Amino acid sequence: MAKIVNNLVNRIYSLTALQEDPIYEICLMGKREEQFNRRRLRMAYITSVVSITLVLFVLGLIGTILLSAGKLTTYVKENLKLQIGLNSETDGETAEEIRMGLQTREFTKRAVLITPDEALEEFKKTWNEDPTTVLGFNPLGYTIELTLKAEFTDVESMNFIENKILDDYGEWIRGISKDENLIRDVNANTEKIQWILLGISLLLGIIMVALINNTIRLAIYSKRFTIKTMQLVGATASFIRKPFLITGILQGFIAGLLAIILLTVLIIYLSQRFDYSLGITDWGYLLILFGLIAGLGVMISYLSTYLSVRKFLKLKVDELY
Repeated sequence: MAKIVNNLVNRIYSLTALQEDPIYEICLMGKREEQFNRRRLRMAYITSVVSITLVLFVLGLIGTILLSAGKLTTYVKENLKLQIGLNSETDGETAEEIRMGLQTREFTKRAVLITPDEALEEFKKTWNEDPTTVLGFNPLGYTIELTLKAEFTDVESMNFIENKILDDYGEWIRGISKDENLIRDVNANTEKIQWILLGISLLLGIIMVALINNTIRLAIYSKRFTIKTMQLVGATASFIRKPFLITGILQGFIAGLLAIILLTVLIIYLSQRFDYSLGITDWGYLLILFGLIAGLGVMISYLSTYLSVRKFLKLKVDELY
């Protein structure tokens, strides 16, 4: 028993003496610093992937908006309608014949017949009044709500269409109404909005590419001593660059994949949330956009990594500090 206790005491003493040894403390500090550097490098790579993902997501979102801008413009223009009021002598059969005749015209997207009863109900909801209680009858007649194709929604085309309808069905028509100011504003502003969106996209694209480049450069900055050490022991530039490039490509691919997933989730949500998705679910164009996002992520990561490693390869040892 005494022998066992003596051996235990000697072992504890030897460990204590070892911990007090300066060489042991230096080795321990080196190990801790290595572990700290590994954690820091891991966090730098994670931060880089997250940053690239967010940048690519925003770029993809802007690309989606640009792809759907044309359909959005069409959607807005096709909500500009002509209200064709038919006179009181027009019966339901004649009104339906006029509607069918208008539906076949090249400028028509949709022609909807509104009956007097439907017009009365709409009047009650809008004005909270019932004209039949005062007049004793329904003063509203048949109305045709004419939705035009987008290319016929400028003021000149609509005036031409209005005159054409009056020439063909003038005896049955009480009047045609349209909001000319709204039509002019829509046509004037839609083109401006498209150019503004394109300009914002280019500006954000340049800023975000710069952010990706800085993020990757900071991640490689922590490995600058490793790069220089490998160079000093005789490693070639291509040999040193290869693992960094592989890591950069992998980062770009993962970031692109994550951005595509986030964008897909957002698109599906918007499509389910709103009845009309404004063309953002045109998956043919979206697949092309997704490919561009993934390719852009890989390309930017590769170029940024290549340029950053080349910069540190050219630095002198005293310039690393």
